[in-house]
Amino acid sequence: MEPLTAVPKLYAIESTAYPGYCITQQGTQIVLKFKDALNPFQLWYRDESWQFLSEDNSDLSALVFINHGSKKALRSQSSSTSRSIAKLTVGDYDPAVENNSLLWSISGSSDDQVFVTETGNSSVFLSHTSSSRSSFKDGVPVVTSAQGENSRWKIVAYVPSQVYRILCHWFGNYLTWKQQNVDVTFKNAIKHNDETNVVAVSPNNISLDGMAWFKVPAGGRDNTTYFTSFILINKTGLALKGSTKPGDKVLLTQYDPLDYGFVWSENRFQASNTDYVAINLDGTNLQWSLQNDDQYQNSAWYHPLVLRPASANQGYVEQQTWKFNPVVNNV
Repeated sequence: MEPLTAVPKLYAIESTAYPGYCITQQGTQIVLKFKDALNPFQLWYRDESWQFLSEDNSDLSALVFINHGSKKALRSQSSSTSRSIAKLTVGDYDPAVENNSLLWSISGSSDDQVFVTETGNSSVFLSHTSSSRSSFKDGVPVVTSAQGENSRWKIVAYVPSQVYRILCHWFGNYLTWKQQNVDVTFKNAIKHNDETNVVAVSPNNISLDGMAWFKVPAGGRDNTTYFTSFILINKTGLALKGSTKPGDKVLLTQYDPLDYGFVWSENRFQASNTDYVAINLDGTNLQWSLQNDDQYQNSAWYHPLVLRPASANQGYVEQQTWKFNPVVNNV
């Protein structure tokens, strides 16, 4: 299987002084915690769209670190205190508004040894305090400091480790995506055939590569449900996005780190077939569902994936019932 080519820009920021300990959002606090692959509050999306022009530097780049769990941005408080050391926090981020307290610059010869400084003040470093106990570093505050001590970081790109094929209980269909060269015919098809990223399902006439999905832990809307919340991306790095409007299709598109429309959660049934789950748009009662044959059919047996309200008793409905099958050795 080909590797991901456009993974969302998710990174862990690991202390060089304390290997294995990463910058983590814990409530409103920013601390070091031992690395945990299932904790989305240790992952940071890098918005690298900022560029600044100045007399001193005609190409000064900056970035914003957006927490994958909370969708808040890493925020400096150094300008609001006269102290040389200031604890970090997080703040709301609007990509259309320049906010110097959210802008950071990275310097260093490699991602294994970098300095992170305020974009507007290169003498203010992203750092952390020292632990008073050598064997216990969880909870050490992350700060800004004018000194270089404990200011070296390792930027580690997040790479999903497990590939899944997602099986619908309805006729054993697999989740895939509509290929550009595949035509579809169904009622009012003229309204839809120009959509090349419509998520669809095919049981047996598409390559296995087209059925590969990566499940990335995510923070839920209330910041407490990340144990079952996730985003789903395909091998090109595009992600599944839902809408809060019942009946809308689930789309495959570029990931937006500020949009909860990309966050899904598992809803397990209180009945038989416990290997199967409903998949909700996180924080809503809207679930993945397949259209019936009389609404959408062609020779390829594609069925669109849409969002439907869950039944009042969370009953077991085949069109809304899914199973994650791990792929062994990517075959």
